[in-house]
Amino acid sequence: MTALELAFLDPKTIKDSQMDEVTHVVSRAFQDFNTSIGAPVEVYEEEFGHPETGPGIIQSICKSHEAYAVVADGGAGKIVGVSFVDVHAKGSRVACLGPVSSIAPGAGKKSFVAACAYAEELGFSTLVLMQIAANSRSFSLYAKLGFETKHTCQYMGGFLEPPSEGSLSPPPAPSGVTLKAMVAGDVEECAEMFLEAHGKGCGWDRRADITGCLESGAPFPMLVARDADGKVVGYTTGFYLMGHTVAKSQDIFCDMFRESSKLHQQAGLPCPRFHCPVEFTGLLSWALAQKGLRIFRATIVMARGHYEHTPWQDAIGNVVAPSASGH
Repeated sequence: MTALELAFLDPKTIKDSQMDEVTHVVSRAFQDFNTSIGAPVEVYEEEFGHPETGPGIIQSICKSHEAYAVVADGGAGKIVGVSFVDVHAKGSRVACLGPVSSIAPGAGKKSFVAACAYAEELGFSTLVLMQIAANSRSFSLYAKLGFETKHTCQYMGGFLEPPSEGSLSPPPAPSGVTLKAMVAGDVEECAEMFLEAHGKGCGWDRRADITGCLESGAPFPMLVARDADGKVVGYTTGFYLMGHTVAKSQDIFCDMFRESSKLHQQAGLPCPRFHCPVEFTGLLSWALAQKGLRIFRATIVMARGHYEHTPWQDAIGNVVAPSASGH
C-alpha cells in the first residue's frame, strides 16, 4: 500500500485540480455504495453519487466547508479520501461532519479522525453527523470513535399526486398562514425558531447555515411561513438532501411540502424529500398515506461529546426535519 498523507483543504484557497479529485472520490464512493445495495438512480437523483447532479453539489461543499483529504504516494499522488467539516457557526458548540468518502483502504478513517480533531481543537464540544443506516461499515467506524446514535429518520419524498379514493388527503392550508420565498431579512427569526424547536441549550446557531443556503444559489425553493400577525411559524431551507425544515405544526409543515412539490415540478427539479424523525409518527403516517410519496432509506443521526437536545416528541407544537448534517 502506498503511503497516505493528510492535506488540509481550505475552501478559500482550494485549487480546481483538488476540487476535481475530491469530486471524483465522493462521487465514486457514493456510486459504489448505492450500486452495492441495489439503489435505483432515481432514489439518489440529487445526491453526491448521482453522475449528473452530484459533482455540482460536491463542488459547492468544497467552496464552503473545510476538509481533510488523504493523498496517496506520500502526498505526491491523487486524493483518495476526504472528510468535510462545517465549523462556520460562530458561537456554536456544534460542528457537523460529512460527507466522508474513500476509494482506498484506510483513507476514510484517516481523514475523518483528522476532521474530528480539527473541530475539537477549534472548541466545538459536539460533533454531529448523519449516516445511511444500511452502511454498516461506516457505522462501525463512527461507533468505535465514540459516536452514539441519537435519532433514526426515514428519508422520504416524492411528488404529491391527487389523492385516490379512501386515501388520507393533505390537510387544508392553515388559516391565516402565508408562504413566501425566504429572504435575508427572515434569517434571524428562522434561527430563533430553530432554537425553540431544538432547545436553547442545544448549542447550535443556525444563522450562518441559513444564510449560506440563501447565498449558495441552489435551485431548491426556500420558504417562510408567517401567521396573520406576521410571526414566523415555519421555514424550510429546501426539501432536499442538505435542507432542513421547522414548523409550528404538522399542518404548516405539510403546507410547505405541498407548495414545494408544485414548485419543484414547475422548475423541473427532482422530487421534494426530507428526513422524517421516527418520533413524529403523525407526519410519518401522513406521508406514507399520500399517493406519490415513499421511503427511500433509513438514516441515523449520531453525535460525540456534549449533546443537549430537547426530545423532538416532547417539543410540543414543533415539527422538524433535519438536514443531511444531522441537525
